[in-house]
Amino acid sequence: MSIATRRPSTNRIILRNVSWETYERLLKDLENRSSPRLTYDRGVLEIMSPHFEHDRAKEILAFYIRSAQLVRRKKCLDMTVDPPPDLVLEIDVSGDSMDKLPLYAAMQVQEVWRFKDRSVEIRILEEARYVRRAKSLAIPVLDSKLISELMEASLHMQRPAWARHVRRRIRELLEASRA
Repeated sequence: MSIATRRPSTNRIILRNVSWETYERLLKDLENRSSPRLTYDRGVLEIMSPHFEHDRAKEILAFYIRSAQLVRRKKCLDMTVDPPPDLVLEIDVSGDSMDKLPLYAAMQVQEVWRFKDRSVEIRILEEARYVRRAKSLAIPVLDSKLISELMEASLHMQRPAWARHVRRRIRELLEASRA
């Protein structure tokens, strides 16, 4: 028997005692849709319909950086063959998401950025667990303070102006690091 839990202030449902086969059938049924989003971990299924803030922020940051050449031009990734993302951005505007760090660790994702309460927390995988760090390994010129500032700026600027702003800030950092 599955037990459903729904938070009244969110677009999220948690189902317990869900089989892996059921999860795979749902993925197949929803494979051509961007919503809802599903997360599965040891019998617990989270079904989430993202808020606008999730989608807006997710467009800003990339997942593949160092291994981009290995997945470029692929229409579908196979996690049994393809490398894990170098970086995962987790956006939690509602504050009640299921803890996905064990899933990312199992996939060997080396870095996770958690965007919550308008700030970014950087987590680096060390010995099968994530440790909070101030600087990114995937993009070493970035730290959590700057990432948070850039994310905040994205909420108040038009996308082209914001992209120019980000490029300028990163260029400045790269030039300063070479000096």
